[in-house]
Amino acid sequence: MSTVIYMEPIDPDEVRNFLHEHFKLEAEVVEVMLLSMKESLNLEFTNAEKGFIEKDPEIIRKAAHTIKGALLNAGDTRWCEIAKKIEMSAHEKDVDCVGLLQELKIGLANLL
Repeated sequence: MSTVIYMEPIDPDEVRNFLHEHFKLEAEVVEVMLLSMKESLNLEFTNAEKGFIEKDPEIIRKAAHTIKGALLNAGDTRWCEIAKKIEMSAHEKDVDCVGLLQELKIGLANLL
């Protein structure tokens, strides 16, 4: 599994607007959720990187699954698809998708 077609990085303001409109949250609550999402995403990227180092597809799969869920909750389906590809590759015991993980991390950098 290799290259990703270039996509615009995730826009934190779009995530803010989604959380506010979809869940009817106050601005302060949205900011708390974004901070929590940042912490969770950073932890899961660390876990996924550990999985690649250890060549452990289950660690990669779990991390990608959690990232995918966070993105769905944030209203982003574009980058969610990349997380899903990583998850599916790891499920198939393919640990050669580190390039996709890096693409995902770059795409989500504005939230990290």
